[in-house]
Formats: sequence, C-alpha cells, structure tokens
Amino acid sequence: MTHTNGHTPDPHRIIVETWHHDTALADLDAWDDAITALDAALTDVAHARHAAQDAEGQMAVIEARTTLATNGANAETRKAAVALVLAGDGIYRQAATRAREARLRLTDAERRAIVAKERCRLLRVALALAGPFTEPHAP
Repeated sequence: MTHTNGHTPDPHRIIVETWHHDTALADLDAWDDAITALDAALTDVAHARHAAQDAEGQMAVIEARTTLATNGANAETRKAAVALVLAGDGIYRQAATRAREARLRLTDAERRAIVAKERCRLLRVALALAGPFTEPHAP
C-alpha cells in the first residue's frame, strides 16, 4: 500500500512499533499496579506498627503496676511473682496476643513493601531499556 505522499510503509516496522507501544503501555500499567501495592503495604506497615506499640504500651503499664504491687525478699523472688501474676492476667495475655499478631502483620507488610519496591525498580529499568515511548504510526 502506498500513501498519497508516495511513501510505502514497511509492514514489519508497523508491527514492531505497535508491539513496542503495547508492551510499554502494559509495563506502565504494571508499574502503576506496583506503586499501588507499595502504597498499600506501607499503609499496612504504619497500622501494624501503631497496633504493636499500643499493645506493648498497655503491657508495660500492667507490668509496672504489677511490679510495684509485688513484695518479695529479693529481686529474683519479686521477678518470679510478677511473672506468675502476669501469666494469670487475662488483660495482659490479650495485649501480648495483640502485640504478637501486630508484629506478624508488620513483618508481612514490610516484606510486601520490599517486593513492591523491587517490582517498581525492575519495571523502571524495563521501560528505560525499551527506549523512548512514541505513538505508533498509522498505516
């Protein structure tokens, strides 16, 4: 096919440019998805860290209150008595469970953030290697 200006396009070039354009758009979409995943993971990191700090703060208050209220002949005796009281304290055990679960969520969210950052880096490199983004030429 010859255009009105006398130019005959190479059909292989059009296919390659269209493929390049489609691949670049797909990479941009994937990059956007990775950024969204990174945002969600970092939000989860903040929430999990806050939940862990709240639970650990509650635990510290209960530990301090129990320690101050415990009598004993020496430090080892008082420490053992505090441990026994805390082991039987339902509120303390609930706080410890919440802290443990929050730390697990924190670890998972940090892992997801690292993976999303790495995906963003790889997609940025892939787009850079693909060359400049141009609109495909119409046939």
